[in-house]
Amino acid sequence: MEELIDKFSEHYKIERSECEQFLSYFSEFGCAKKDTLVMPGRFNDDVYVLREGMLRAYMPDGDSDISLWFTYPGDVVFDVWCYCRQEVSPIGIEAMTEVSALVIGKEKLASLCDESHLYANVFRKILEGHAADYEGNTISLLGCDGGLERYLSILKRHPELLQHIPLNKLASYLQLAPQSLSRIRARIK
Repeated sequence: MEELIDKFSEHYKIERSECEQFLSYFSEFGCAKKDTLVMPGRFNDDVYVLREGMLRAYMPDGDSDISLWFTYPGDVVFDVWCYCRQEVSPIGIEAMTEVSALVIGKEKLASLCDESHLYANVFRKILEGHAADYEGNTISLLGCDGGLERYLSILKRHPELLQHIPLNKLASYLQLAPQSLSRIRARIK
């Protein structure tokens, strides 16, 4: 738990003691590789804090899907559609590895935030961090001129993706055909 609190505190710029208090209301959660936390067309407004493992959000696209984002230990994960809009999700969130996390339901979290300015501010910082992470990842990918640059960018920022993410899922995230990503990887070796 200490390592999670350190990562969480650093990532979201929240005092360590505030993180400990906030996370004390969460429950333990775990799932196996390939388990789905959020199914497209279904509803899940839970909020997760990833302790170990990696998750992927995706959008169905015919017979395949498009990877939207990945999460890492210390990250907060929730489906924006379900949590903020109270609508079924157009995306899915699945475990790319075995996952250990903490979880809290929206109702319980909302009650905590209503009762305490401290918890409301902690969650506000999480939401701000979530938005900044998403925008930063999007800019870093879209700011690259081509597939090689996008691959090198992700390799530099998140090399662990290459160990845990199947080539076709990584290729869709990088907006490449799997064959193009294979050629890029072969050129770099």
